[in-house]
Amino acid sequence: PIYAMAADTAEAALAGMDTTGLDAIVMLGTGMPTLRPILGWRGQVPVVSCMLALAWRSVCAMEGRAPDRASLEAFMRGDEWGARLG
Repeated sequence: PIYAMAADTAEAALAGMDTTGLDAIVMLGTGMPTLRPILGWRGQVPVVSCMLALAWRSVCAMEGRAPDRASLEAFMRGDEWGARLG
């Protein structure tokens, strides 16, 4: 039940993944809480979700800046929002 999933459940699933041979991980499901698991991720491959992408692109649009790789990587690290997740 994606809308009843807790962030720690999504985080445990992410932590349990074997990332050998992966280029990236995409967490799909708009009801899945992905921001906290992505913020805590310390794996070797980048992780993105539809909610993270929507938030990042929204911030870019609101600030009038073009989306680019550097801003996405910073957003994936939580540079702009991590401290507020609390």
